[in-house]
Amino acid sequence: MRVSRHGTKANAEPDDRAHNAIARLNALDRSRSEEWAEYVHDGGDGEDEDEDEGLRCGTDSGNGSGSKYSWTKALLVEANVRNNRYRDIASWDHALLPGPYLNASLIPPLPLPASTQPSRPQGQAYIASQAPPPHTFPAFFAHLCAQRVRVLVMLTPLTERGLKKADQYWPSAGGGERSIPVRPTLSSRSAHLFHHQQKQREQQLQQQSGGATSTTRSVNRRILNLPSSDWAVEVLEEQDLSTGPSPSSSSSSSASSPSPRPLPSGTHLQLRRLRLHIETRPSPSECILASQTPSGPSSERAGLQQNLNTTSGSATHDLVQLHLSSWADYGTDSLDTLDILLDWIDHLQLQESSPPSPSPSLSQPPPPIWIHCSAGVGRSGTVIAAHMLRNRNRHLPKPKPNSNELIKMTIPEERDRAFLLADCSLEHEHEADADSTQRLAEVIAVVAYLRRFRPMMVQTPAQLEMVCGALAAATATDGPTG
Repeated sequence: MRVSRHGTKANAEPDDRAHNAIARLNALDRSRSEEWAEYVHDGGDGEDEDEDEGLRCGTDSGNGSGSKYSWTKALLVEANVRNNRYRDIASWDHALLPGPYLNASLIPPLPLPASTQPSRPQGQAYIASQAPPPHTFPAFFAHLCAQRVRVLVMLTPLTERGLKKADQYWPSAGGGERSIPVRPTLSSRSAHLFHHQQKQREQQLQQQSGGATSTTRSVNRRILNLPSSDWAVEVLEEQDLSTGPSPSSSSSSSASSPSPRPLPSGTHLQLRRLRLHIETRPSPSECILASQTPSGPSSERAGLQQNLNTTSGSATHDLVQLHLSSWADYGTDSLDTLDILLDWIDHLQLQESSPPSPSPSLSQPPPPIWIHCSAGVGRSGTVIAAHMLRNRNRHLPKPKPNSNELIKMTIPEERDRAFLLADCSLEHEHEADADSTQRLAEVIAVVAYLRRFRPMMVQTPAQLEMVCGALAAATATDGPTG
């Protein structure tokens, strides 16, 4: 596997095994979609509620014995089709977020062998999504709040070679306010119920603390309003990380660098602290309306977590956006850039997800990390796969040479495992090549796991090799030797 560590881009031609692996992964995606299309053609609706529920929980108990991979909600519901940026990129139904439709996939933590003792008891979940079109901003913001997201990673420029790749969902530099008209959606009504519940809890906490409150406001506020949906976005802080955070900054909210390494020349990485505002009207009638939306009371309430800060008539949710705008569509970036980006993600996820007192139960999992590029599959899948494998290597004892535990858990079907790993036999490998082959097998297995929730994750052979390079670097530098 040949991936450039230095410079801004990896230009080496991927080897045949990477090409073959992507071709086989794509063939498995096609077979699943064709099975669903045949089922719909024969009169089915493409879904199995019980099996979908198992898949949503990450158990995949029926997979390989008749469970359905369906695109019914994304491709057969006309209102939802209009919300897709690309007509051929969508989430499997079982991985969609509960609540209003959004082209986003919830990816459960990487499964771990029961015999292992990770240094962190909770695994990390992810959400991979398309770059939201403007008319889906309210649903996007509602899901960010409902999923308690604190770290949002954007991996695409707004335009590339004259083509629009993403829409800007935060206010531009220069201060002031601007508005984007959007259609009213379920999202704002859902937030009203969320606010009503949270306001009651905040009042209880204020009574316990003697009623003390504090508010900090920026002098030159940058706000993007979505008037018809009651949502607004404010930029609290913006930093250019291409040369590292400013060492002279005295702001307590400024980010401290998790890595002394500078980013490679030509890399553009920015950090923005965003605050989502929802103007709420928590009357009993509106709370009832919100709980009786078409998606159903249970799914709506399931997503309404206790994570909004409330004041009279409004509620807010703070998060950090990392924006890497120098990574080309379908392409790769350098391993140095990827390593530093992953360092930032880990650093901010730990920093931003540490809740204020009183602390939640230790059993509460960390919020998912939300990652999007333009379509939410190539660059997003590459970063998620690399992050999963690097953190697994850091927080678990290193597996024995040629251990297949991870592979068997991520590709439980023996037939699929034999098909996807046809080029990864260790029987005739020289010792020098065995580690490389084992890494390739583990990377293919993790990408196959991601594609159980979102098709086409990690699109190109070069992106697959990039993940292999990240795993090789992590294996060389991280983790206990247990």
